[in-house]
Amino acid sequence: MKTIKNIVATLLSAAIIANAAIVLPAQSVSAEITQETYSTLSDIIRNSLYNFDNQIDITSYDVLVDDFQTLNNALNEVLCEPEMFFVNISKSSCGAGYDDQGRFILTSIKFTYANELEPSQQYVKQLRDKADEIISRTITDGMTDLEKALKLHDYLVLNSYYDVEGKKENLNGGSSAYDIIVDGSGICQGYAQAYKYLLQKVGINAAVVSSTDMVHAWNLVEIDGQWYHVDVTWDDPVPDTAGRVSHSYFMLSDQAIQTTSDVRTVSHYNWDSNGITAQSTKYDNEFWAYVNTEMFISGSKWYFIDKDGVYSTYDTLDQTVSTNVIIDDEKWMVWGSTNEYWSGKYTSLIVSGGTVYYNTPTMIYSMNMDGSYKQAVSYVNPYDTDGYVYGMVIQDGILYAVIKQSPKDSEKLYKVTELKLDNYSYMKTVLASIADLQDGESSVFDMASQQTTILPAEALDMIRGRNIQLMFDFEEYSWNINGKNVTASQAQDLNLEIDKNAGVIPQELAEKTADGNQYFEINLMHSGQFGLTATVRYYVGSQYAGQNAVLYYYNKDNATMDRINEILVDENGFISTDLYHASTYMAVIENKITSAGTVYGDLDLNGEIDMSDMTLISQYLIGDIQLSEQALENADVTFDGEVSLADLSTMKQYVIKDIVAFKKL
Repeated sequence: MKTIKNIVATLLSAAIIANAAIVLPAQSVSAEITQETYSTLSDIIRNSLYNFDNQIDITSYDVLVDDFQTLNNALNEVLCEPEMFFVNISKSSCGAGYDDQGRFILTSIKFTYANELEPSQQYVKQLRDKADEIISRTITDGMTDLEKALKLHDYLVLNSYYDVEGKKENLNGGSSAYDIIVDGSGICQGYAQAYKYLLQKVGINAAVVSSTDMVHAWNLVEIDGQWYHVDVTWDDPVPDTAGRVSHSYFMLSDQAIQTTSDVRTVSHYNWDSNGITAQSTKYDNEFWAYVNTEMFISGSKWYFIDKDGVYSTYDTLDQTVSTNVIIDDEKWMVWGSTNEYWSGKYTSLIVSGGTVYYNTPTMIYSMNMDGSYKQAVSYVNPYDTDGYVYGMVIQDGILYAVIKQSPKDSEKLYKVTELKLDNYSYMKTVLASIADLQDGESSVFDMASQQTTILPAEALDMIRGRNIQLMFDFEEYSWNINGKNVTASQAQDLNLEIDKNAGVIPQELAEKTADGNQYFEINLMHSGQFGLTATVRYYVGSQYAGQNAVLYYYNKDNATMDRINEILVDENGFISTDLYHASTYMAVIENKITSAGTVYGDLDLNGEIDMSDMTLISQYLIGDIQLSEQALENADVTFDGEVSLADLSTMKQYVIKDIVAFKKL
C-alpha cells in the first residue's frame, strides 16, 4: 500500500458556485491520467456526489497536482449529467501531499453541500420513475433508434412548455431534466438535459450542445454511427399549443443547422460541441421538417398530417411518403373577420384505440388508420366557444378541442367527447377497412391497445382466395394472414392471443428439452385448426439476433416435445414460423451464431416445406440427384441419422397436414 508523507498538508481550496467544478490556480497540464483511470475517477466522483459524501479519497490514483485540470474536467462532466441536478455544492477543496516516490499528488476532494441528501434523492427517484413511465408509453419493441429519437422528441414537445416569462417556480430554474420531465416546463438547458436523459435510457448516445453567443442549448444525437443536431426547444411552439409539434430542427447536420430555410428562419452559430461533428446530411431535407403534428408509428409506417393538411403515411421499408386522405380544406379565419384568414394549417392528429382523430377550425373527425371509414365526431360552434379549434389533446380519456382566436393566443380547452375504447366498435372499423382493400393490397392493424384478440370469421370470409395481406400487430407478436391461405370453406372466429410462458408445459419436461438453454413457451389460445395458414412472428429478444431458435411442439397426449424445425432469430429479435393449428409450442435458443439453421423438411432451402421438397427427396432416393450437406440434414425428418423412404412418407404426411410436427419414429 502506498503511503503519503505528511510533509505538505496544505489544502488547495477555493469557493465555487452551485454545480460548478473546483477552481484552483492554473497548473501545467500533464497527460499522466489514462482513459481507464479517468473513467474510474468519474465513477468514484459520481457515486460520492450521489451519496453526498463529504470527502473522496483519490490517493491510489496517482493524480499529480499538475494533472488537476483533468480531474477538474471529470468533475465537470459528472456535474453536467442529467441526474446530477440535485447536487448543490457550496464549497470544495483538494488535499495534496508527497507520496513515497516524492511526487506531489492530489490525495482527496472535499465537498460542502448547500442542500440535504434525503429530499434530493427523492427528486431523483421521481425523475427516474417518470422517465420510465414515458419510455413505456412511447417506445415499443422493434423501433429503430431513429424512431425512438422521434417519439421522445414529440413527447417532450407535446408535454412541456417553454417558460418564456419565468413564472413557474421550477426546482432548478427550468434548467434541469427534472424541470421538463416531472414539472413539464423550463428553458432550453432543461429541454436538452431531458432529451439527453431519455435517449440515454433507451441506449442512444446524446450530448448537450451550448452556444454562449446565442445563450442557448440543444442536443447532438448519435444514430447509426453518425451525429445529428436536434433542438427540441425550438421545435416547441411559443406560446405552447396542445397537439402541435414542429420537426424543423430534428436530425440536422452542422451545415443545415447553421443555415436558414423556408422552415428554419433562425440559424444556430458559435456552438461548443466538445469536438463532436455532425457531418452526415442524410436527413437535412426530410419530409418531417414540414410536419407540425405528432407522428404515430405502427409497424413500418409513420402516420402524420403534412403542412398542407393532408393525412399521409411514411413507409420506412421503401422510404416513401403517400397520401391517405385529403382533409377538408377549411381556413382558419381571423377572428371577427369574414374575408381574412391565417395562412397556416392548425390541425392536430391523435390516435387512440386504433382510431385517428383530427380537427378543422370547427369540426372533429375520426377515421381508421388507413384513412377509411371517415366520420364526423363533433361540430364545435365557434360562437359557443368564443374561438376556433387550433388543435386537440387527450386528458384522462377525454378528448378536448384547443380553442383560440388567433395562433398566438393562450389556449383554453373545450370538452368534445369521452373516448370509450369499445373493442367491438374498433373491430367494426377493422372490418370496414378490410372491405375496402383491393387484390394486391395490405393493411396493418395496431392491436396492442385493444382489449379484444378475436378476429371475426367475417374478416376471413372477405379475403378468402384473394391476394390480400393482413397484419395484426400486438407488439410482442404479430399475425400475417394472406387471403390465398384461407382454406376453410366456412371461416370461424380466430383467437389471435398468444400467452407467454403460461406454464402449460411441465417444467421438468421443458428444462430437459432446453438442456440449459434459454427457452420460451408459446401458447396459442385458439382452439384447434385455424382454417388457414398464418405466419406468426414472435419476439424472443434482440440479444438473440443471429442465433438459432429450435421450435418444438408440445405433444400433450404423449407428454413429449416434438421437434419441428430451426428458425433464425432476426435482427430485431423475432422468430417467424407458419402455423395452421393452435397448440403449445416452445422455442429454445441455441448458444451459437449461425447464418442459416436446420429447417427439417426444407430441402430446397427456401424457408418453406412443400411439394418441391418432396420431389427433391424422391429424386435423391432413386439416385437422380445429389443433395448438399445442409439439404441432407434437413431431409432427415425422422431424426434417425439417415435419409430413407420413412423420411419421404413422413414429409408427405406433413405437407398434406396429417401431422403438425416431425418426430422420431
